[in-house]
Amino acid sequence: MIWRKTARDDVRQGLRSLYPRLWRYCLVLTSATDRADDLAQATCLRALENSDRFEKDSALDRWTFRIAQRI
Repeated sequence: MIWRKTARDDVRQGLRSLYPRLWRYCLVLTSATDRADDLAQATCLRALENSDRFEKDSALDRWTFRIAQRI
């Protein structure tokens, strides 16, 4: 069986390295660590749920930061 990398796998892998920056951005948006935790978690969840909409060659950080703004 051949394993194929999906868009969800790309997003999941990218979120691992992006998470510290995303959390700091969420802290700037919320001004509170507990709300930054919640916002970052909600952003990651929404990014994974909508990973099929992520274009492989686009910037994951811009995409996830935009999700955080909209939440």
